[in-house]
Amino acid sequence: MSSTGIKKIDIPLYTPISNSNRSHQYIQLDNGITALLISDPSEPLASFSASIMTGSHNDPDNVPGLAHLCEHMIIASESKNFPKATYYHNLLTEYNGNQNAFTTGEQTCFYFEIPNSNNKTGKPIFDELVKVFADKLKSPLFSASVINQEIQAIDNEHNNNKNLNSKLLYHAIRKLANPKSQFSRFGTGNSLTLAQVPLVGKASSLKNILQKYYTDHFISENINVVVRGSQSIHYLRKLVLSNFGDFRSGTKLHKSIGNSSNRPFQKLFDKWDPIYSEPVFEHKNSSVPNTIFLQSSKAPLLRLVFPVPCKGGSFSRNEINIFAKVWSDLFGDENEGSIHSHLCAKNLLNKHVSQVSKFTVNDKGLVLHFDLTTKGWESGVDSILTHLFRDFIPYILNLDPDIIAIYLNEWNAINMLKFLYQDLDSSTMDKCSDLCVEMAQCEEPSFILNNGMTAPCNHLDSGIDSYYENTPSRNWWIRLAIRFQSFIRTYMNSENCKYILLGELKKSKSFQEAMGHSKQNFSMSVDEYFGLEYVFLRTPTKYSAPTAQELEPINFQLPCSKQFLFGLERNLSALKQSLSAVLQKSQQSSLSMIAKSELLDTQPELHRKNDNYELWIKREHLLQYSSRSIITVELINMKLSASAENTMNLEILTQLLFLYINETLYSSERVGYMYQIAANNRGDVRLALTISGFPQGVLKILQVIMDKLVSICQPTFEISKEMFRASRVAVRNKYEEAARANSCTLASLGVIILLEKNLTTLEERLDALEEITLESFKQFSSKLWIPKSNYMNLFIQGDISILDPVNEYMNGVIHHLDSGMTTEKFHLKEPETIRLPKGKDYYIQLSGFKEDPTNSVVYFIETGDRKSPIDYTMTSLLEFFMSLTLVPDLRHKKQIGYVVLGGLRLLTDSLGIHISVMSNLDPETIETKIEEYLYYLEHEVLDKMTEKEFQETILQKYIQLIKSNSLDKLIKTAGPANLMAQIEGSVHSGNYPSTIQSQGYTLGHHKKLKDEISFRTYNFSTSTVDIALLSQLTLASWKHYFNSKISISSEQRRKLSVRFKTSMSQTDVTANIMTMQLDYFLKSKGFHIQKEELQAIVTRTGGKPASLFKELFHHFRAQGQSLKLCTLVLKEICKQIMALTSTSTVASPTSSKQRIPLPLSLAKTEIISVQQFKQIW
Repeated sequence: MSSTGIKKIDIPLYTPISNSNRSHQYIQLDNGITALLISDPSEPLASFSASIMTGSHNDPDNVPGLAHLCEHMIIASESKNFPKATYYHNLLTEYNGNQNAFTTGEQTCFYFEIPNSNNKTGKPIFDELVKVFADKLKSPLFSASVINQEIQAIDNEHNNNKNLNSKLLYHAIRKLANPKSQFSRFGTGNSLTLAQVPLVGKASSLKNILQKYYTDHFISENINVVVRGSQSIHYLRKLVLSNFGDFRSGTKLHKSIGNSSNRPFQKLFDKWDPIYSEPVFEHKNSSVPNTIFLQSSKAPLLRLVFPVPCKGGSFSRNEINIFAKVWSDLFGDENEGSIHSHLCAKNLLNKHVSQVSKFTVNDKGLVLHFDLTTKGWESGVDSILTHLFRDFIPYILNLDPDIIAIYLNEWNAINMLKFLYQDLDSSTMDKCSDLCVEMAQCEEPSFILNNGMTAPCNHLDSGIDSYYENTPSRNWWIRLAIRFQSFIRTYMNSENCKYILLGELKKSKSFQEAMGHSKQNFSMSVDEYFGLEYVFLRTPTKYSAPTAQELEPINFQLPCSKQFLFGLERNLSALKQSLSAVLQKSQQSSLSMIAKSELLDTQPELHRKNDNYELWIKREHLLQYSSRSIITVELINMKLSASAENTMNLEILTQLLFLYINETLYSSERVGYMYQIAANNRGDVRLALTISGFPQGVLKILQVIMDKLVSICQPTFEISKEMFRASRVAVRNKYEEAARANSCTLASLGVIILLEKNLTTLEERLDALEEITLESFKQFSSKLWIPKSNYMNLFIQGDISILDPVNEYMNGVIHHLDSGMTTEKFHLKEPETIRLPKGKDYYIQLSGFKEDPTNSVVYFIETGDRKSPIDYTMTSLLEFFMSLTLVPDLRHKKQIGYVVLGGLRLLTDSLGIHISVMSNLDPETIETKIEEYLYYLEHEVLDKMTEKEFQETILQKYIQLIKSNSLDKLIKTAGPANLMAQIEGSVHSGNYPSTIQSQGYTLGHHKKLKDEISFRTYNFSTSTVDIALLSQLTLASWKHYFNSKISISSEQRRKLSVRFKTSMSQTDVTANIMTMQLDYFLKSKGFHIQKEELQAIVTRTGGKPASLFKELFHHFRAQGQSLKLCTLVLKEICKQIMALTSTSTVASPTSSKQRIPLPLSLAKTEIISVQQFKQIW
């Protein structure tokens, strides 16, 4: 170990209540590396992140994407002490870890996480991973072959980026920037930018340029690290020192280290400020275009960017940081009285978002993004800009500072409350990377976990309280309000705005007017990186006062959430005392005995039950549930039957409900409350409402939603035709988008629709939607609230103090506690699954979306009863067993498909195993290949396996996976087990996680438990696998299970496959496949061509080898490739083409020698109609 020492940085770190059992410590090594150590004894994972103060702004002018390539190469390459390049990935895979990396303009960040476990020698695997990664960072060995491989990976990444609006719009703002600034350059890289210099052989070769870039910038004073785990602070400190203490310094380090050690949290500014000689935007040049129009057939949008320089202005960096966050809340408001509400009422936009972008360490951007309606795009952009610049901004500037001060006080209280009561991180490694990046430029390291709390009033010794507590504090808030209004006046004006418009330009009135104002001739250009047509123009920036005829009363209002704060905004001193108490607890946590989180866990209890409801509660002792209630109210109508029409009526009702409550409940979102309303994920008439937040507010939100829901269904409630039409359109768009999903997704849904009795097809639902009128909808809704006609699953978790008020309120809606309300008796009929008969092999063939060139098969084998612990355990083990060979065999070795997944699949009553493949092969061939794989598993793997191999390589590894709570890792190769539970809610609050994977700990855990109640499985343990059963399992019993349930020769097997076949012509499919394969062949040899251009060549030549050779030869010779190299490579590629074209393009890629002679299997039975199949049962 190096003799390099450590300097402890004594700065307290404020934490939320959920993190108060963690110890934190900042340290700095003598070589300049700064580290944050986080010790949490209850943490089941260990995480690491490293950030280097270099990025694409350091790319050479002639090699865009070099920094990104370096990021890839660090991970993909060998290193000095670990010559096997895949060792890092192998460790992560074997011990169920995750890793990622990214490059920005100024930083390159790497991060990983892994469950706490030891390697075969008994040493912590996390320590080994840190050692391996540190060696990669210190001494990578770059090779030409790996460089070429990673250029392909970057090119694929960029091609994916082309379809993402977020990437496209960020690129657009680069194009509006000062072309002399580093920010204006393309930074991702692609095959053309990275292959334009020779790979090896010259001093200026790409390998040498890459090595120089690495040597210049990957030095100790440019590095920050964050380490988090269950180990002590002392242990983590030693881990950092032993692996990074000897990291090399820059050649001119000794002077800079002195500065660096004094400014460990200003590394980004110290590194980049001397480099930036040009401003990012030219603010006072009236001849520079301020607008970019992008031609696209995508949904239209408008984005406004207001640059904010952080250096040299009249506002400090801390002020800019706070005011930008306040601005985002104010201009992103969706309450009644907001500009969003006003513009939506005019049918100009569907939604809008406010966000703060960071361009450089010295430059931010205030970004307003509007998703426009057709009316908004075609004729409403000028109206949006007029209302913003002429009406809303002047309203803010002309308000009494007292009113602004009250708003700022409330915003600060909300920010502190949300911080104190925030959930656990959904990903430990993502949080580490966030902290690592933030630490590079941190104004107040004490508030690194929430840099919006750095206002002077929040310091414990500031003497400043809330606006309401005393006169000096009130005066301070008023002065802050005046400063904020000055900030708005300085930066939120039309002269400081950059405009981005994307859509069909010929339909845009704004585009036509901008052309009319332009005094210069213009022509559309094509962006060389994203391929979009665009034009720069300068649009007018003056918005005059309205005339008498134009004047209309607009009742703007500031955001206000008092009804959900319950007076807490009036007592900042109490909030600061809470912050101080949590800080003290965190500082003393290293001296406390802290139990593992699973030891504190409780089980849900069935608290009450009758014929009309069941009430479940789960008391919590974990810190993340402090003052938090999460409730789910699931209502199942027992009168209305399952049908496509009722499904769509309920979907319309949820959309209509959202239109009425969205603005009302937006004020609750600001405080951190979340809600979701889900309809029809089981096929019956079922509505589930989930709400999370402080208990009093959760009850209030429940009342708002249910009151409106019931009132909509009353015969006297007037639903406007416009509101009904908007709700129907939202439902249609949702289902039409689902129908355009890829063939593999549609096939997976097909299995569920076929086997779940209540579910109907997408076509049936869309047809039913067309038949629904306002009158028929009102007839449906009038039947929803007949007393005692609804069965309720009520689940309350966390703070259960609202249990009785919630139950009593719901009784007023569905009367589940009342007796004698009705003479009609209703009975709950649970959804059922069709059970496949033994010895049956069913299949159905359907057509995919017309523009999808792929074919897919989902091959499902039913293995047992979902509620059986034995069936679940054995099927779960089978999922793991398959995960070891499925993707390597079918995808990598035999290359039968682009997507290969296989694993557990849960239905309402049954469970089984699925193998899902998306490919260019025809569905029948795909199914044959799947059966060859199952035959291979039985005869080449199991028959040749010894008892010792089975115990060590299968059973023990699987049990270790369970004990480390890492079964979720199998989703990578299996997909989610319960697809019905993955169906997202119909509507939800804007802050509700958009995907299951992004939900925090409390919401994610609540959903799992709620699903167990809803599906009547009631298995609430961390793992439903029976380890005792596994410990007694032998190879012989495992073979018997496989041979009877899975073997293609078994007469006991229950099987169903759903096949989707492309509806594209064979000619188009052939051209698509050939282009894809050629693209891969060429890039693997270092020859790069735009995919669109390659597609055109394939189409022109009809795929004929001689013609292809000729056109490709001329193309690459024109690019400067050598004659000899072109000839050799293209001849080899043409051999591949001839091999492809000599047989059908849908033939198997495996040779006849590799084909396995399959025994006779059960006769296959085709399902001709979904409806007829379901009627049989």
